[in-house]
Amino acid sequence: MPHYGGLIFVTKRIRERKPKIQIWERMKAKLKARFSPSSYIQDSYSQLHNLTQRDMSVDEYIREFEKLLIKCDIQELEEQTIVRYLRGLEPKYSNLIELQQYSTFDEVCVLAHKVEQQRKRQPIDENSLSSSLNLTL
Repeated sequence: MPHYGGLIFVTKRIRERKPKIQIWERMKAKLKARFSPSSYIQDSYSQLHNLTQRDMSVDEYIREFEKLLIKCDIQELEEQTIVRYLRGLEPKYSNLIELQQYSTFDEVCVLAHKVEQQRKRQPIDENSLSSSLNLTL
């Protein structure tokens, strides 16, 4: 079923003889004020803060993560975005990614996808991995 909210909004403005909105940013703000719940931004921040991969694939997690970044209009350093992304990624992926060299968020996403594909092909036993790498704390 199509949504006609924007059309109704514009028609109402015309009927009330209000001037046309010439600037896109102003139109966006008016539409957001009219159709977004007052808690929209806060809810989006909360969803982003609590986002974890759980049973999503890496690609699904990336899409959801990026969607929430856009909804929240997050403007941060790429390093901060990477840390935020890795915090929600399954540890079986993030622990291996953190051992690799990367400098961009896109590189981290590619690494996460590669690790996921590798694990699907050949499951790794965490105990044998750490003993084979001779990791000690």
